Amino acid sequence: MVFTVELRPGNSLGMFALGMPVSEVLKHIQDNEDLYPRIEIKYSEQEPLDHDLVLNFPGSGFHLRFDPCTQRLRLIEIYDVSRIQVRYANSIVGGPESPTTFVQMYSLFGPTYPGSFDSGRNVYLLHYPGLLLLFPIPAPYASCCMNLQAEVPLEFPDGTTPVVSRLCVYHCRDEASSLSQPSTGVHAAPHILSRVVNAAPPTLHPGSSYMEKVEAWLGRGLRFVGSERAMEFGCTPQDVWADLGAPGGITYKNVDTMVIHAKQEMCTSGANSTAGAAGVGGGGASSRDYFYNYYRLGLDVLFDGHLHEAKKFVLHTNAVGHVDFNTYLKCNFVVRRGAWPGEEEQAEDSVGADATWARIQQVMGPAQRPAVNVSGSACNPFGPTYMYGYPNVVFEVMKNGHLASVTLWKAEYPTFG
Repeated sequence: MVFTVELRPGNSLGMFALGMPVSEVLKHIQDNEDLYPRIEIKYSEQEPLDHDLVLNFPGSGFHLRFDPCTQRLRLIEIYDVSRIQVRYANSIVGGPESPTTFVQMYSLFGPTYPGSFDSGRNVYLLHYPGLLLLFPIPAPYASCCMNLQAEVPLEFPDGTTPVVSRLCVYHCRDEASSLSQPSTGVHAAPHILSRVVNAAPPTLHPGSSYMEKVEAWLGRGLRFVGSERAMEFGCTPQDVWADLGAPGGITYKNVDTMVIHAKQEMCTSGANSTAGAAGVGGGGASSRDYFYNYYRLGLDVLFDGHLHEAKKFVLHTNAVGHVDFNTYLKCNFVVRRGAWPGEEEQAEDSVGADATWARIQQVMGPAQRPAVNVSGSACNPFGPTYMYGYPNVVFEVMKNGHLASVTLWKAEYPTFG
C-alpha cells in the first residue's frame, strides 16, 4: 500500500510540520504504528551537534531533518517519489504506477521562474517558495539546460521530459524577495541548493515555552528568562505548581543509590541508626522524596519527603544516544555562577546545554574521578555515562563528551540524599 500525504509547500508534509520538536514527531509515530511500520534514526555518534538528526522512512521514500541543537524539524525530503503519493490541491502525483515528470509537476504547482542547472551534478532545479524540485538530466541533454533562457516546462529534443528525483520542503523566510529576485542559470544552482539544504526551522512564536532560556544559578535556583519565572531551593510544591503548572508525572524515590557516598556520619547510635534507616531506606510513601517531572520543559524537581521543599533540580538535554532520549524535551539551560538574579555573567563563566566536557572543565576547573552510571544495565545499548561532581552541581557526560543532564542542589541539603 502506497502512503498518501498532503503537501503544503513551506509548511508540511502530512502531519509533519516544519518547526515540530523531534519528541512531538516521535509521539505521532508511536501513536500511529500501523502507518509507520519502520523508521530509522540517524545521527552522528561522536559529533551529534554538528550534523542533523534524521528520521528516515525507508518504506515511504522520505526523511525528516532536525536541527541538532534545537531538535526542531527544518527540512523534509522526498528522495523516492515512487514510494509515496503526494496530494496537492485536488491532484495526486507519485507512486509506482507512473513516473513523476517535469511537465506533470509544472502543471501541478503552476508557473514559476526558469530553473537553474547544476552542471557539477547534472541536476536541474525548479524552485517555488518553500519547495525545491530536483530533476537529473541525462548527459546527452545537459547542453539544453545550460542556456539561461531555457524554456519551461523543460522538454528534451526527443520529446521526453525529465523525471523528478527529489522534492524538498523547507521554510522560506522571505518569499517576496525570492519571487522578485529569481536566481537562474548555472552559477545560481549551487547557491539555491545550499540555501535549501541549510534552511533553518520557522521562528518560534512569541511566548512559546519551547527552548525558553533557563538560567541555573549554582546554590540558588532557576530563572526562566522569557516568562520571568523563578524557583529557588526550598520552594514548595505549591510554588512550583503555580509557576509551571501541573507536572507531567510524579515519581517517588524508592532507594537512593548514591547515599553511600554521603560524607555525613549516618549511624552514631542505635536511635540515630533507626532514624537514618527510615530516612534513607524509604519509609512510607509519605516520607519518601519525590520528583515533579516536567517532561515538556526538560526538568525534574526533587522535593524532600519530610520538609516538602525543593532540594534538587535536574535539567535534561534530550541527547540522542542517551537512555532517556525522547522522555523529555530539551531544556535550554545555562549554568551560571554569581549573584542572584542577574548580574551579567561573561560567556566564559557559563555552561550551556550544548557544552562539551572540555568546555565544562574550562569553566569549572579540573574534576575528580567520575562516578559511572549504567542506567538499565545490560538493557541499555548506549553504554555508561559519567557523573562529574562540583560544589552544588553534577554534570552527567556521555562517552562522546556531550552533556546528558545537569543536577543542581544547595549546600545546606545533603549532597547525596
